[in-house]
Amino acid sequence: MSGDIHPLAPHSLPPFVSGADGSDPLFSAIIFIVILALLKLPDFLTPINSISESLKKLTPEETETPTASVERSEEQQ
Repeated sequence: MSGDIHPLAPHSLPPFVSGADGSDPLFSAIIFIVILALLKLPDFLTPINSISESLKKLTPEETETPTASVERSEEQQ
């Protein structure tokens, strides 16, 4: 057998064909996606929202704006 490439053969292979070294990028990508699909990610947003709601309940609500209280104090003088 000769080492010559047939003239009609493509000179570059598409990216989904695995290389001679055994690497297979398409298989690696699919495995990575399947592991993200099967892995349940932790929920960080619910505890943060709960803390936020609790802090809103603990802080007193201002009924007057600071500018209104300044105007009233000026009127009283």
